[in-house]
Amino acid sequence: LTTDKQEISRKWSYETAIKVPNLDKYMDILKPLNEKIIGALQHQLQGDLRGYSYSDFIQIGTDLKKAFIPLPELLTALALSRKTIWTHVIKKKILVSPLEIYTTLELNNRIIFIYDRIIYYITKGYVE
Repeated sequence: LTTDKQEISRKWSYETAIKVPNLDKYMDILKPLNEKIIGALQHQLQGDLRGYSYSDFIQIGTDLKKAFIPLPELLTALALSRKTIWTHVIKKKILVSPLEIYTTLELNNRIIFIYDRIIYYITKGYVE
């Protein structure tokens, strides 16, 4: 999964640079954030909840505001992160049976739920 995390992060960085070019100067901050989010997803999807708290993202949101990263562009970058993960999952798995399709849709729903929670806490920290 570490190789996947690096590959996903690299693809996300590239896509973000193209679609949200004014965030390019913040990638030294955003890339570790993206990797932290991917790590959170891994823990959540594997059911490993020990020592993990979404509230850590409140401080990250505060730090992002202090770094003057614009919130609308940040939210776009987070949406691109989710999209990059989904694209990666689809490319790694060929869907041939209804069970595989159902499993993939369930995975997508769980990823969306986790991202929504992370975005909530980042935004909460950003606006406080």
